[in-house]
Amino acid sequence: MLTRAQQRDATRVRVLDTAAALFRERGFDGTTIREIAARSGMSAGSVMAVGDKDSLLVQTFDTVIADAHRDRSGSAPARDLRPERALASLVRPFVSLFTADEELARKYASIVVSGRAPSALFTHLAATLIDEFAEVLGVPDHPRTQALARAAYFAYVGVLMSWAAAPGASSDQLERLLIETFAAACGSSS
Repeated sequence: MLTRAQQRDATRVRVLDTAAALFRERGFDGTTIREIAARSGMSAGSVMAVGDKDSLLVQTFDTVIADAHRDRSGSAPARDLRPERALASLVRPFVSLFTADEELARKYASIVVSGRAPSALFTHLAATLIDEFAEVLGVPDHPRTQALARAAYFAYVGVLMSWAAAPGASSDQLERLLIETFAAACGSSS
């Protein structure tokens, strides 16, 4: 028999998996809480206990991003890369996920920027990426390296959000912009 916490976790996973599938199939605007409930075999109240539609989209993105990060953990960028290219290689899995569905990425960005639903991108994942950036940029424990890593992280998030706000911008343009931005943050030229 499952504990209440296990039941809550199982419900959350089921709702998020269903929401993610419907968002991909029908788009954010074409998906309703009732459809998520019906397809997941849950009540609308159970779905809403996991989150409203905005929160469900943010949670699904954050889950996919966290999974991608976990899957690539331990694979450090090549040592012979320039710092801006090494930083770009660290975020490439996230960028690929973010750009896989531009409509959902743009909706995610607008929800996160509006503050309607909190994102792990600004909490746990931020701390992890800042630490990884510091490893690439020099002596990880040095205050200057930590400051540079934080600046590179916030530049990265800013570039992602700016890209999401620019309809028609390609994923290749995003990659180039990230490399240019990382180069500027690192004080080098790409």
